[in-house]
Amino acid sequence: MNEKDKFTALLNNTEVLKALSDAGVFIRDLKSGTALVSGTWKVIYDDFITKIKTGDFAKLIHPDDIEEMSIKMEEIVQGKERENIASFRVLQKDGIYKWIRFNGKGASYDSKGKPAYIIGCEVDISELKNAECRLIKSIQREQNHNDELELLRQIAASISASLDIDETVQRILDEVRKIIPYQTASLQLKKGEYLEVIGTTGFKDNESLKNMRFSINSAGSLNARAVNDRAPVLSGDVEKDFPDFMQPAEYMTIRSWMGIPLVVRGEVLGLMALDHSEKDFFGHHEEQLARLVGDHIAIALENALFHEKAYRMGIEDSLTGVGNRHRLQLEGRLLFETAIRSESPIGAAILDIDHFKEVNDNFGHDVGDIILKRIAGLCQSELRVTDLLVRFGGEEFLIIFPRTGLDEAYTVCERIRNCIAEQEHSELDRKVTVSIGLFSAVPRNSGAMANFIGLADKALYRSKTEGRNRTTASKEDL
Repeated sequence: MNEKDKFTALLNNTEVLKALSDAGVFIRDLKSGTALVSGTWKVIYDDFITKIKTGDFAKLIHPDDIEEMSIKMEEIVQGKERENIASFRVLQKDGIYKWIRFNGKGASYDSKGKPAYIIGCEVDISELKNAECRLIKSIQREQNHNDELELLRQIAASISASLDIDETVQRILDEVRKIIPYQTASLQLKKGEYLEVIGTTGFKDNESLKNMRFSINSAGSLNARAVNDRAPVLSGDVEKDFPDFMQPAEYMTIRSWMGIPLVVRGEVLGLMALDHSEKDFFGHHEEQLARLVGDHIAIALENALFHEKAYRMGIEDSLTGVGNRHRLQLEGRLLFETAIRSESPIGAAILDIDHFKEVNDNFGHDVGDIILKRIAGLCQSELRVTDLLVRFGGEEFLIIFPRTGLDEAYTVCERIRNCIAEQEHSELDRKVTVSIGLFSAVPRNSGAMANFIGLADKALYRSKTEGRNRTTASKEDL
């Protein structure tokens, strides 16, 4: 009996076929298309010997695997490879794919180097693949967790790197986005029964939202809930959860919201609010991250606020809230140095309250303090944010006008003087006036500030000797 007859006899032996099939063996006759299907395929083929058409076979293999499997099978069929190994997914009758490992070899080659049969073994490796997938996911979760912890460490270091309050607020808003993606956000400080916005990002006009206030006693308020519960609050649909939620006008409809209370030593310092236009954007994972990052934010913010308060105490007059002499030395010198470099004019004006001693003597120092604070406020209301106002002495105030010529500075001084003269004081039986001395020019040396103040003081003396309640501009040269 020749080899072919032996193989034919083998294929006709049902017991042998079953044993081979159960062991995962497959044999394919390339000429006739007849095949012994391995037991791995029994979920698809009921017969051990089946005619397999290439098109039908291809339909069973997962679309992502068909190209590689077809190439490897064709390489054996054409005699380019004696053996090929591949893993692919095959569709079962229940519609679920299972993984099969294919190891096939060519057999009985002709004179052209092509095989008459493909013989091999197929093994169901679905459980192995599932275990591998679970392992990969577990490793990825662990890696993601480690990456998040490292990112948290970096974020904590970054937001604590500055003690400047404005820079700290911006760092917090920027850094949190790295670990909890959001579209818009705000940082809010608790002030009494309100939360006041001190910083925002992502909005069309961030500056316009600063100082906005939210009551922490509003019924149903998400902010209030986060503050009162001292725990992150999530809403996947704010319009449903809090109908009174304030939406940013004509910009973006916020649907998902998360409030992160900032708690230090059991006390609520403020709140960070994160927003997104998609519903149910924030989930349990983001909430856990919020709990971790919230403590770092609170500590960094508290340190910055403490530093700002200490700095303000060092540069502000404790009674009136305007600058003191220390602030004049710091900021005044900088303004003069800038004027020297840019060759631009700068003005210095000294304002003295007329007959202020009589106010203290007749009405008491407490009333005198009220008048000082009121006049400081009136001065500040007439000045630009770039101007510097400091309390220069007992009842004297000094104003520095950067990039301001004599005529313009004189106009502002007169406006301040008239504003003060018209102010009613219920604590007194009289009005209060001030005398002002002014000098403005382009400074030329490092000692300019002292010279300007000296010339402004001389001009003030003239205002007083010529009748008070007036502004005198010095015409002297430096």
